[in-house]
Parts: sequence; structure tokens; C-alpha cells
Amino acid sequence: MVAKIIKQKKLIISVLVTGVFLYLLYYFIDFKTFIDLICTVNIRFILVSVLVTATSYIVRAYRFEMILLKKNLFTFFSISSIHFFLNKILPARSGEISMPILFHKYLNVSYKKGTSALVLFRFLDLLSVLLLLAISLVFIKVEKLNQLLLISIALAIIVLQVLLWMKFNWFIGLLEKVINMIKLKKIEKYKDNLQVYFKELIQYRESKTGDFFIKIMLITILNWFLIYLTFYFIVLSFHLQYSIVQVIFATSLANFSMLIPISAIGGFGTFEAGWSVGFVLLGMPLETAISIGLFTNIFGLIVSGAFASFGYVFLMKPLQSKNSSRVN
Repeated sequence: MVAKIIKQKKLIISVLVTGVFLYLLYYFIDFKTFIDLICTVNIRFILVSVLVTATSYIVRAYRFEMILLKKNLFTFFSISSIHFFLNKILPARSGEISMPILFHKYLNVSYKKGTSALVLFRFLDLLSVLLLLAISLVFIKVEKLNQLLLISIALAIIVLQVLLWMKFNWFIGLLEKVINMIKLKKIEKYKDNLQVYFKELIQYRESKTGDFFIKIMLITILNWFLIYLTFYFIVLSFHLQYSIVQVIFATSLANFSMLIPISAIGGFGTFEAGWSVGFVLLGMPLETAISIGLFTNIFGLIVSGAFASFGYVFLMKPLQSKNSSRVN
């Protein structure tokens, strides 16, 4: 009963956020201008962005191989594609749960190990996004913000990263406390399992050398740089001259907005808001920023859907072969 109420509330919130987003689109965007803007897109840069996106998926799959110690790049690529697409279209980032499920189904990875890996992935993602944001703050110039303030924020972010890494056990303990504060029956029955996952994660970190984590961190940073490079080529496709550093700064806000556990149906709304704030700070007109942010989100949904479809077909082939052999 409680679970049903929670699902209903999530659906209501998603519908409300969608409604607000559609209203803001109607209020801020002239759709004729939006279509005209899309018609000016340089297709070559769009194709390059698709190629860069595919490369980021391969890098992400290689990271899965390293952490889970299983050599199966194409399967990891397929799982990553499906997981990323589900995370985009499902509200409240509920698509995250698909990762340990797919790991277990197609690679025989235990739910405990898959969930622990997911927590580690997200921790490394957080550190990477913060690091790239800090670097962009050092080199960027924003008219509305003092340069010394930006450098101070960058230094604070780097200090935060160091503390998070050095106090990893504390960070995991904080997650446990947050989960223990949630008094929902649906969560209560999973708390013991989560405690086991967190302990395994701590043991995993302590069992690996510093060189291993440096390599994993570099791969994660490369993955996120490729994601920002995708955004960079999309911005270039609109004939706008922004540097890669500026794009990293502006779109970091969009990436952080995607971590908010409330999103519109299809994942629209929060991404465009973060994207628009970032580029408006760089002097881009609000209507243009929202329009390009909307295009980027739609484009990302289409591309991730295409990769997810490829991944689904790849994962289904062995099952279809088994079923046909049984019939014969």
C-alpha cells in the first residue's frame, strides 16, 4: 500500500513538473524561432557529437570491466546504453536500479556486488564532475562573477574532493545515516542489505592499490570530458563560439541538475534549467539558451534510445538462440 502511494506521488510530481516545464517553454520560446534555429544546425558537428558519445559509452564499458573484473566489453556497452536511457526517461532517477539487475541477469554479478559497484561509479562520477568544474572555474571569465571568487570556489571544490576521497569511510557512513533517517516500510526491509553493500564497498576500496584507483579515476574523468565534448560540438553546430572550458562550466550546472531526484516525464525540465543558467551567466540570451538546451536534451534522448535499442538487440541474441535450440 505504501509503495503504491509513493509511486502515485512520484507520478503526480512528474506530471506537475512536466506541466510547469511546458508552460515555461510556451512563455519563453517562440517555437517558430526554435524551428528556424534548428534548421541552421551544422550536421557535421552533430555527427561528430554522436561519434564522441559512442566513444564515451565504450570508455564507460571499459570502466565496468575494470571494476567488476569481467572481460565482456560489448555486454557492458549494451548494459550501459540501456541503463543510461532508462535513467533519462524514468522519473526520480529510478532507472539506476536497472544496472545491478542487468549485471546479474547477463553477467551473473550478484546484486550485492552490482549495487556496491553502482555506488562506487556514482562516487567517482561526482569527483570527476567536481574536478572538471573546478578546472573550468580557474580558467573561465564571467562578467557577472569576480575572478577571485571563481578561483576561491575552485579551490574549495578541490579541497572537498580530497576530503571525500580521504574520508571515504565517513562518506559511506553518512549515506548509511541518511538511509536510516528514511522511515518508509518499503525502504526498511532493504536497510540490512544496504549495510552489507556498503561494507563490501569499503572492503573493495581497501583491497585495491592507489595505482588502480588513479587509473579508474582517469578513465572516469575521460568519460566525463567526452560527455562535455559532446555538448561542445552541439553548441558549435549552432554556430556559437564558446570554448570547451566555457561549455564545461555551463553544462556542469545541467549535469548537477540531473542529480535532483525530481524530474519531468521523459527527463525534461531540470536539465534545461541548469543548462540555461550556465549559459546565461556567459552572456547567452535566455531564449537561445533554453532552445539549445531543449534541442540537446531531445537529441540526447534520441541518441541514447538508439544505443539502448542496439544494446537490447545484442543482449537478446543469446537468449533467442537458446530458445530456438530448445524448440529444435
